[in-house]
Amino acid sequence: IATKDYFVNSAKEMGADILASEAFFETDKDFTGVLTKLRGYKPELLYIPSMYNEMALIAKQREKLGWTDVLLSGPGSLYSPKLLEIGGTSVNGLYTSAVFFPKDPRPEVQKFVKGYEEKYKSTPNMFAAIAYDGANLLADTIRKAGTNRKAIRYELAKTKDFVGVTGKIAFTEQRDVVKDYRHLVIKNVEFIIYQGK
Repeated sequence: IATKDYFVNSAKEMGADILASEAFFETDKDFTGVLTKLRGYKPELLYIPSMYNEMALIAKQREKLGWTDVLLSGPGSLYSPKLLEIGGTSVNGLYTSAVFFPKDPRPEVQKFVKGYEEKYKSTPNMFAAIAYDGANLLADTIRKAGTNRKAIRYELAKTKDFVGVTGKIAFTEQRDVVKDYRHLVIKNVEFIIYQGK
């Protein structure tokens, strides 16, 4: 619900019209009724705040209905190889985001991915990248502030634009983390970085 509300509020702030909002249960498997109803509104975009398994089913059923002229989008919870595996070609054209994308061409990302793959014989996921950035941010902070806990806390709070493999990291006045997200689109049943129009 929070993801949906955040999207709706942000979309309205940017001038978008929200034509309809429909809820479903995690246990639902048949979305054809809801999709048929939504199709009647003639939206340009369907934003589905779900996990990859529901999105895969929704995308397949949308395609089966012949409703291919609407864009699909959703939160970072969709970024999973399982979405591609379950959804197949029906998820092509879907837009989402990720905190970490191992195919990001930025040098710091590729250096991290290469080192991780050499050591662990697998591709790093979001959790490995966040842990790596956290350790590097803490080490950088200790270099600046020393080992006093209060000094570390205040130095961390001042962080602005720390470059990590998950993007630039900063903190708000409330000490919430602010991060970049990679904007992704699925083409040929593969996630790629969205380059804009």
